[in-house]
Amino acid sequence: MSQLILPFAQATQNPRDRFDFDGAVAEAYGMFPHLRQKLYFYDLGTARWVHPDASAHLALQKKFEAAPALQAYLQTSIDKFTESKNSCALGRSDGDMNFILLYTSPDKPRMLGPNSALAEDIQFVFDHELGHIVSPNGRRDVTSMTRHECVADVYSALRHYQRYGLESDAIERLMLVRAQRLVTLYGKRNIEHFTGDALEKLLEEKDSLKIIGLSGAETAALAGKLGTAYTPEDMHVIDLSIAFDSFQTGMERDRTEKPLRDLAQQLLLTADPPAFKWGAKVLLSYMDGTVGVMKTEDKIVLNDPPPLLEGPYWQEVKAKLRERLEAENPARAAGKAKPAASILRI
Repeated sequence: MSQLILPFAQATQNPRDRFDFDGAVAEAYGMFPHLRQKLYFYDLGTARWVHPDASAHLALQKKFEAAPALQAYLQTSIDKFTESKNSCALGRSDGDMNFILLYTSPDKPRMLGPNSALAEDIQFVFDHELGHIVSPNGRRDVTSMTRHECVADVYSALRHYQRYGLESDAIERLMLVRAQRLVTLYGKRNIEHFTGDALEKLLEEKDSLKIIGLSGAETAALAGKLGTAYTPEDMHVIDLSIAFDSFQTGMERDRTEKPLRDLAQQLLLTADPPAFKWGAKVLLSYMDGTVGVMKTEDKIVLNDPPPLLEGPYWQEVKAKLRERLEAENPARAAGKAKPAASILRI
């Protein structure tokens, strides 16, 4: 078990050389100064609290001493997410006490694709978790399975564009990773993390939105507005997951090429447009290496390296999938956004 409370002098040592956690936290507090005493960051990779103000650490320690149950809950969460190599945002419903636990070690699951740069990927997750805290509708709510994740992904996507420019293809890669999780893994947690529809709409709209130059509050407000407007109905996402039940079961039992061949046949025969679109995108991504090994908690999808989907059969499948994607939605299949009214008018 890791030690929850470290002496502050020890806690400020050894910042990660690839991802500037201290700088990211300072930037977040600069954008949202009201959170300096309400939001605390913990680096799961180095087991330390990250805050530019020494007095904040002392105040946090006093809060733990006054609330042993909170300390115990956080310790359990720290151990859980360190073991699973994932990150999370935790917070009270009134917003008065929030925590972001960020996994920063190099073996973290890559959200922006298997070949994404580590620092870029960690920064994206940092922004995603921050989006849960600062954006309207960013917190889990019983009225929607996916809205809080759509809002958080849109917030982190907006911040990514602000950092790297609108030409970055990282959000397209994120969209495929999110779709991979829904198509390949079963369970509520995988369903609620499907933000593909929201990200696809953001990709269509981004050039018409004034993303660059927004303040922190403006970015959070825009993420809440767009993420909420882009959130699909729960039954749409549940039906999508159910459509891939046999493939999910097959991947649990058989790490060879067979489940992927079965998926190919299902897609070539299906009359369900959403299932075809997302299934085809995922299968094509497996074929070209855009997505690869996926680890979510105790489940690993595909071997490392995954089966090579090569040869005449797969060439034919690839051609047919791409042909149908182009026929059903030519602008998206070609990577070009359709003209659309601004989402801000909704």
